[in-house]
Parts: sequence; structure tokens; C-alpha cells
Amino acid sequence: MIWVFILTLFASSSLLFMVQPMFAKMALPMLGGSPGVWNLCMLFFQATLLAGYGYAHLTSRWLGVKKQALLHLVVMVIPALMLPMAIPETWVAPRESDPTLWLLALLGVVVGLPFFAVSTMGPLMQKWFASTGHMHAKDPYFLYAASNFGSMLALLAYPIALEPMLRLSGQSNLWAAGYIGLVVMTGLCAMIVYRTASDTEEVAMSPVAPLPWGRRLRWTALAFVPSSLMLAVTTYFTSDIASVPLLWIIPLALYLLTFILVFAQKKVLPHRWMVMSLPTLLLVLVLLLVIGANNPVWLIAPAHILTFFVATMVCHGELAEDRPETAHLTEFYLIMSFGGVLGGLFNALVAPIAFDSAAEYPITLVLAALLLPARNAVGHWKTDLAQPAVVGAIAVLCALAPRFVSLPIPALESLISSGVPVALCLTLVERPIRFGLGLAAVFLAGMLNPNYEGSLMFAERSFFGIHRVTHWQDRGVNALMHGTTLHGLQFVEDGKPVRSDVPMTYYHRTGPAGQVLQTLPKSRQLNLGMIGLGTGSLVAYADKGQKVTYYEIDPLVTWIADKSPYFSYMRDARARGVELNVIHGDARLTLAESPDVYDILVIDAFSSDSVPVHLLTVEAFRDVYLPKVSDGGFMLMNVSSRYLDLLPVLANLADHLDLVLYEQEDDDLTPAMRAEGKEAARWVVMARSRANLEPMASDSRWVEHKGAEPGPLWTDDFSNILSVLRALKG
Repeated sequence: MIWVFILTLFASSSLLFMVQPMFAKMALPMLGGSPGVWNLCMLFFQATLLAGYGYAHLTSRWLGVKKQALLHLVVMVIPALMLPMAIPETWVAPRESDPTLWLLALLGVVVGLPFFAVSTMGPLMQKWFASTGHMHAKDPYFLYAASNFGSMLALLAYPIALEPMLRLSGQSNLWAAGYIGLVVMTGLCAMIVYRTASDTEEVAMSPVAPLPWGRRLRWTALAFVPSSLMLAVTTYFTSDIASVPLLWIIPLALYLLTFILVFAQKKVLPHRWMVMSLPTLLLVLVLLLVIGANNPVWLIAPAHILTFFVATMVCHGELAEDRPETAHLTEFYLIMSFGGVLGGLFNALVAPIAFDSAAEYPITLVLAALLLPARNAVGHWKTDLAQPAVVGAIAVLCALAPRFVSLPIPALESLISSGVPVALCLTLVERPIRFGLGLAAVFLAGMLNPNYEGSLMFAERSFFGIHRVTHWQDRGVNALMHGTTLHGLQFVEDGKPVRSDVPMTYYHRTGPAGQVLQTLPKSRQLNLGMIGLGTGSLVAYADKGQKVTYYEIDPLVTWIADKSPYFSYMRDARARGVELNVIHGDARLTLAESPDVYDILVIDAFSSDSVPVHLLTVEAFRDVYLPKVSDGGFMLMNVSSRYLDLLPVLANLADHLDLVLYEQEDDDLTPAMRAEGKEAARWVVMARSRANLEPMASDSRWVEHKGAEPGPLWTDDFSNILSVLRALKG
């Protein structure tokens, strides 16, 4: 009997976590795949999970398990009529408005009902099992470990097995088949409940003593912190360390693993070990955050991941240690889900509006410290406030000291100024409130000397990420950064951008793009299309009477490049007679609707390591790009990436569509080139005919690629990020 419940929970949780990346593959690339999209989707799934847990709690209280079982079978059957899942063709992403409501509505239409039905299974199956009279029925929480094991397995299996093997239609059909199987398994569980549940379960359950509100609030906080921390770690990694594709899987998988470990009948990692180790890990991580350490990645990344894992183990372990009797089981899970939703709300909706940086990360770390079990119950509130205040004052003095006393080694100066107050926090670990407030004081003091490369001029956060403009005094330039990715430079004199005739970074005149664009005839009325704006340095190649149209998904980037005082490429181009237009929205959609045909279509949407896959499919090239390129024109694509090798994808597309492809990788930079703002870059040109690419064909620096490369052909229905990860290709 017990295995029927275990397998049902395993199947339901597997379906839950298969549908999330599957839907992302269907729809999220339409919005650029930014951290904001991921956080918003997580918020939707958490909110739907909360609704499912609310349904489980209320129907258990009102109906009892037998009547509830009948109702739930009906609830499970209704979504089956809507399968398999697919994006309606009539849904188009908004161009200039915030896509939050659009994405939430799309999620509701496509996955809302099936996800709701499956999300109810966790608490329901445990509640049903508790009514069976089985020897383990009095403590059914171990079934939650089986549920989360299914979730984690599905999460890891998707990119490794399902995505490389099945097209989206096949994935959707597989999910539909799994759902039908889950309905059958749920029916078997309902039959067991009818045979074994006591007669008293046929009516509404008798009233039970309510839980204290203090206990409920603590459960909420213990669920809030890991949920928020998981999203905060993901955002911080993609913004400040490395925007590695599929990185989001690691925190989420560890998040699920902690549930498996803390609710298992046999504890692999004792709770007290986690509690004892967390303060030390927090202190190390706080020091890394305050000094802005993000290299080497192989050393810094494990510190973040390990601290996140242990902090989540502590919070979820506290929940497991304080789990109630089965009469309050569904309420316990409802409150846990509520805390998780609050964490998602904080990160997805509050943080992007309230903060210009990933400030939710240190905030959540402080909350994790405050939730630690007290080692010393003796204390006074005045002391709990006074000691962190002293640490904060010392932290401020240490932060200001480098402005008056400088050391010969900047890294040592930063380490000392931040390390002293962090070390003082060791004296506060006996009392969580002192420890947490001490960490908060150190973080606040660290804001006096923000650790950005150069002087921070501007920082703002949009739906698509965190954008910073900094001034690099040693090179005399302003830099636009999106997370860890450089999106443009311009020389500055007396605080004003100058030399707008000098294209920099990936568009340097000696680089692959510069070699191509410098051949443009100045007298001809050329029409250039550009996917991706950056700082607008491409227009340095345009002359009077020529037209350049940018397709940019983020209006904030347009303001920085065109309206802000930090860059002047676009304003100066207009002054010399270049016609400039910016069209906002997803490039594939807006370009398809444009009446223009371009002599050169420049595609620079792949330089970030979060790849909009929908811009690299057969349908995108065949139905959108090629119709917008003139007969004698060509496409110029920036495929520079630290973690991805996109050349095989493009080579297969060229072979399939009978296009000519040349590629050049330019990474041998001299100090003089770097001083001129040149960055290593890899570019590809593609055209219908070799005659369209004559300058590249006669240039030995450009290499022609003929025929297909190893790897699949990407379509709207099939793509595989793992196949282009450099780390997996050797």
C-alpha cells in the first residue's frame, strides 16, 4: 500500500518540475530569458502551488478524506481535457510595456489548471495516507522526501535527457501521458482510502486546537528565506559572477534536495551540524560580497552555493523539527507554501522596483542569520542592539579609512577594511539577533565603498536585468555593463562622452565587424538593421543619408544609449545626418512586422550568455531574417560568448537553408588595441550567395564553413543548450 502513495507522489512532483522548463522553452525566450523572467515564472508556480495547498487544506477540513477523494478525482479529470499543452498562436509579447501581466496571463492559460491539479498532490496524499491506519500513518512527513526526490530528478533529467531527445510537441505529449497515468494512480490511492479510512473520516473532521500565531509566523519566515535566497543567488550569479546557461538549475536542485534530506526518516546530515557551520559560512560569504570578489569563479562560486545550501538546510531543518501532528498537516504545508510565495513576491516584484542592485541577496542572508536557533538564551534587548551598533560604527570607520590612508596593495586594503568588522561579528554568533544585525551593519557600511570596476555613474534595474554605467578612469571611458557582460564603451573627456567616430568593444575598426562595416560605401543610401542596441556604437560606421534601425527589447538600454549623458554615439550620428530609429520589443516579432529591407542585418543578441534561443532557429532565419535582407545583402552576427560555441548551430542553419557562411575569431589583442577599447570577439557573416561576401571571401582572416557541423538543427520545436556548452565540448 505505501508504495502506491510513494509512486503517486513521485509522479506528481516529477510532472510539476517537468512542466516548468518545458513552458520556459515554449515561451520565455520571447522575453529574452532574463533573470526577471525566471523569477516571475517561479512566482507564478509558487502562487499556484499555494492555491493547490489551500484547496487541500480546506477540503480536508470541510469534507474529510473520503468525500475529498471523490471531489479530487473530478478536479484531476477536468485539466486532462485541455492537454497536451501548447502556446496559443494569438499570443504576442508586448513591445514597450512591462510584460509582467502578459506573462502571468499566458502562464495561467497554458499551464494554470494542470499545474494546479498536480500541485495539490503533496499534502493530499500525505493526508490520505495518514487516514489509512498504516504503521507509519502517524508521521507521514517522510512522503514529502519522496515528493521532492521526484521534483529534483525531473528538474535534472529535463536538460540532460528530455530536451536533447524530444521536440516540444513530444515533451508536451509525454507530459499529457504522464498526467493521465497520475489520474489512474490517484484513483488507486482513493480506493485504498475508501477501504481503510475510519468511518469518522466520512464527515467533516472534528475541530482541533488552533496553532499559535507565533508558530505560524515562524514557519512562514523559515519558508520565506530559502525561497527568496534561491532566487537571489540565481540573480546574483547571472548579474555579478557568471551568466552561465542553465545555472538556475543548481540552486533549485539544491533547494529540493534540502527537503529530501530534512524530511527523510534517516538523517544523512544532522541538523546540529548545519546550525553550527552556518555562521562561519555566512561570515566568509559576507566578506566576499563586501569586497566584491567574483574571481576566480571556480573558488568564489562554491562559497555562494555552499552557504545557500547550508542556510536552506537550517531553515528547512527547523521546519522539519517543528512539524505538527497530522491534524495540522495540510495547514503546515499551506503556511510553508505561503512563505515560499512571499519569497517569490519579494524577489520578482518588490526587489526590481526597490533596488538598483541585487540587494535582496544580502537582505536574505541577514534574515537567515536572524532565524538561527539561539545558542545562548540569556540576553537583553539593549545589548542585542548595542553590540551590533558598535560593530557597525567600526565597520563605517574601516570603510572610510581608505579615503585617508592608502596601502600599496589595493586588494589588501579592501580586505583589511572589510575583514575587521566581519571578524568582529564572530563575537555575536551566540545570539541570532545580534549576529544578524551585525551582518546588516557590515553590509550597510560596505555601501560606502561599492566594489565596481571604476566609479559608478548610474545603476538601474529593469525587467531584463541590472544595468550599470561606470567610469574607468585608467582608460578614460564610460562602460555599460549588463551583469557581467560588457555592452559598450565610449571615451570621456571632462565628464562628457567624446570621439563618437571611434567604435569600441566588439565593433572596433580592426576587428571582424569593423573589417566588414568599413567597406560600406559612404555615398550609397544604405539601410542597416541592428538587433541589440548596447551603447549604439555601430552608428559610428554610418554616414549622412544612411539609415540605421535598432531592435531593442529593453527601453532602459535605449535611454542609456540615446538620452543619458554617458554616451553620445546616437546623438552625434543624428547630428551628422544619419537617420536613426529604435523599435522596442522582441526582435523576432517586431522585425517580422517591419516593412523595411536591409542591406546588412546585424544580429548582436548572442553576446550575453543568456541566449534567446528563438533567434537561432530555422524559422527565425527562414521566415524573418532572410526576407528582411536585400538580394545583395548579408547578415552579420556577433557570437562572442564565454560559455557557448554557437558556430555549429549557425553552420547547420546555413547548410539547411543553402547559405554561405564565413567566420572569424579575433582574440589576439595587443595592449594598444585594448587601450583603444577593443574586445576579443567572434563574428559570423551569412548570405545567399558567395558574391555578396566578396570582401570576406578574399580575406584570409575569414574562414568559410561548408556543410553541416556535428549537432542538431535548431527549430522552434527543438533546441539543445547542452550541445553548445564549451565545458562539455572540451
